[in-house]
Amino acid sequence: MSEKQAGNEEGYTEVPVLVGFDQNQCIGSLRIKTSQLPATPNFVFSLGYQTVGPCKFAQGEIPTTDYSGEYKLFCVSLTSDDSYIGFLRQVGRIV
Repeated sequence: MSEKQAGNEEGYTEVPVLVGFDQNQCIGSLRIKTSQLPATPNFVFSLGYQTVGPCKFAQGEIPTTDYSGEYKLFCVSLTSDDSYIGFLRQVGRIV
């Protein structure tokens, strides 16, 4: 889909944010500068959050346990697949 077809401001691409890969569960959208996207699609977007309530890990520490309290989103990171896989290994999500 071209930028014009999507009805986006020139130079930007807007994409839906889905729950899992379910096209029927859109919870918002992400607007990105098209020219700043990597040339190859070997990346993921990751949401950064800050805890609002008490948690079991210190600020800045990489959590190795699930957090189930109140939080607020503060950024979206674009990172390579390999970097994200490395992070998942570091926090014990994959071996």
